[in-house]
Amino acid sequence: MKRKVIFFLVHIAWAGSLPQVLADSWPKLIGGKTSIQCNEALRIADALFQSDASVLYAPPVIPSGLKSVLVLGPDGLDISGGDAIKIDHTEFDKIPISEEKASRSIYWQKKPGGRYRLVVRENPVGWRGDMYSLYITENKIEPKMFLAEINKTRGNSGFEPVISDTWRPPLVFRSKVSGELWFIEVGEPYQFFADWRVYGVDTTGAKSLCTVRFRPQVHSAKYLLPQPVQRLAVLLDQTIGQDKDEGTLQPTARLRMDVEWTWANAALRPWALKEKYNTRDEVDASLKKWTQKGHSYQKHYQAIQQQYTEAERSLTEYYKTTFRKSPRDAKELAIYALDIAYRSYYTFQRDDPNNYFRLEEVNRNPWRKQ
Repeated sequence: MKRKVIFFLVHIAWAGSLPQVLADSWPKLIGGKTSIQCNEALRIADALFQSDASVLYAPPVIPSGLKSVLVLGPDGLDISGGDAIKIDHTEFDKIPISEEKASRSIYWQKKPGGRYRLVVRENPVGWRGDMYSLYITENKIEPKMFLAEINKTRGNSGFEPVISDTWRPPLVFRSKVSGELWFIEVGEPYQFFADWRVYGVDTTGAKSLCTVRFRPQVHSAKYLLPQPVQRLAVLLDQTIGQDKDEGTLQPTARLRMDVEWTWANAALRPWALKEKYNTRDEVDASLKKWTQKGHSYQKHYQAIQQQYTEAERSLTEYYKTTFRKSPRDAKELAIYALDIAYRSYYTFQRDDPNNYFRLEEVNRNPWRKQ
């Protein structure tokens, strides 16, 4: 059973001092309290937050009774193959950007109700997929003119995007009442629990309406958790290197991105924690080999093991207080969450590299059983 996260401001010796904003519930609106679009966006954000999606840039969960309908958005979670926008064809035309880039398109609003038209452009960026920009243009502009401008090889285009070169498409909605479009910029995948920025369109063009915020404003997700957990996170991070000069794949930086999302979910959405690539035995065996490099490595590994016990204890208390879990359920959840977080720092080669999901049913998230 999923429940809305309510944080109670307390001072507990095991936790150290947590940010005061943890007393608030998430997600929440920043501005736009009276805006219909902002309240709709908050309902969508809350449905996604309460889902078991491990990231908040996943295709949205649309609550029942919404007064808006999604007319443009991603066609899935993994959109690295590009050409990944799903549209309502009554609302948008899909027009190739050029003959050379025939597989990429602009998405052209067919019948704008007022002075302005909404246009979304996808731009291929190799194996990483596409980047997306959203424009608001005057409705007298023709597609040929727009394409001629944005396809210029030199100089700036005459059209300035409202949303520029993001790795996730915006979410565009149509009001069932007015027929007007409004849209959400969902942030970048490398930003854990990124803000959603909500926009409408009025007689002057695009208008920023509000922000949906999913978390306290901390630099790293580990700071959402008790200090013993923070100390463990620092020790684990020191084992994986500086991620410099790793080329375009950036494997260590990608591990750190996953770590941030994992700690954030452990703190605010523990029901959304998912299994990792390696088993605990595989990670422990590889780390023990790592300790053979020298005495300082052995000492560091011992520090991790000692800190792990303290972190597990503090995380248990955190779940008891924050989510009102029973002592037994809180401990079971802490054991699971800390194990997932520990393994998220590493990807080691294993004997059966193609069997990615063998653990999903064996080690089920205890939140789903409680």
